[in-house]
Amino acid sequence: MWPKDPGSRLQDKDTEIEQLKEKLADIKASRRRKLPRPLRRLLIALVIWETAWKGAALWRAARRGQIGWFIAILFSNTAGALPITYLMRGEDNREPESNP
Repeated sequence: MWPKDPGSRLQDKDTEIEQLKEKLADIKASRRRKLPRPLRRLLIALVIWETAWKGAALWRAARRGQIGWFIAILFSNTAGALPITYLMRGEDNREPESNP
């Protein structure tokens, strides 16, 4: 039994390559899809919220020399919960005393 005509085998391979190219183009296009506008706005607002609280808490922890809190706040992403907790703790609302 003779193998298929070499020309038809090449045509089958070309068809298969074209199908794979189409699938790859679909995958690339799906990665480029944007988030819905309300979701984008919410994410931007959360990033700004987290950054503001984290910045304030990191500044205070560094100024007070509280390395444990500094590291915990620096490496956590809690939408502001940990920095707010740190900043609002009753005993930490005092600024450190400065010695002349």
